[in-house]
Amino acid sequence: MSRREQRKLWERFRTATSTFFERRKADLVERKAVWAENYRQKEALCERVEALRDAEDLTATIEAVKQAQVDWRSVGPVRRTKSDAIWTRFRAACDAVFDRPREGRPRPAAEVVDSTQQLERLEQLCAEAEALAPAEEPTQETAAASPAELFAREWRNRMAANTMGQGAAGVTRQRATRDDLRRLVAERRQLGPLSGTNARALDVRFQRACDRVFRDQEASVAAV
Repeated sequence: MSRREQRKLWERFRTATSTFFERRKADLVERKAVWAENYRQKEALCERVEALRDAEDLTATIEAVKQAQVDWRSVGPVRRTKSDAIWTRFRAACDAVFDRPREGRPRPAAEVVDSTQQLERLEQLCAEAEALAPAEEPTQETAAASPAELFAREWRNRMAANTMGQGAAGVTRQRATRDDLRRLVAERRQLGPLSGTNARALDVRFQRACDRVFRDQEASVAAV
C-alpha cells in the first residue's frame, strides 16, 4: 500500500471515530437531560405520597397511593447513582400510608375482631398487594395469549430494561417487593378463613395480585 493510500485510509478512520465520539457525546447529554427530568417527576411523586401521610379518608388515600405507584412505573430511569435513594424515599412514603391501619393495634392474629373488621383488613391487604404488582392493562392480544407467551413477553421487557441500565437498580426494588409480599401473605394467613361472597371475592382479588407480583419477580430473575 502506498503512502498516499495509507494517508487516505487513516483520514477515513479518523473521520469515522470523530463522528462516533461526537454522536456519543450528544447522546450522553441527551440522556442526562432525560434522567434529570425523570428524577424531577419521581421527586414530585414522593412529595405527593408524603402529603397523604395524615389524610383522613384512608380508603381514598390508599387508592391515591396505588395511582402514584402506577405513575411511578410510567416514569423512565434516573441516573444510577440516585436511583436507589429516590426509590427508598418513595417506598417509605407508601409504607407510611399502608401501615396506618396497623398503627396502635396488636397484630391481627393477637386480637379478637369481628367479620366486618376482618373483611376490611383483607381489602386493605388486597390494595397493598395490587400496589406491588405491575400495572395491568388488558388488551385483546394479552387476553388471547397463553401463560407461556405472557411470560416470554415479560421476559423480553425485562431484558430490555436491563439493557438500558435499570437492572442493577432493580435488584433493590425486587428484594423490597419480595419482602413486602411475604409480609402480606403472612398477614392474610393470620386472618384465618373467612366465609361469605365478599370474602371469596376479596380472596380471589388478593391471589390475583400476588400472582402478578410472582410473575413479575420470575420474569425479572430470568432476565438477569
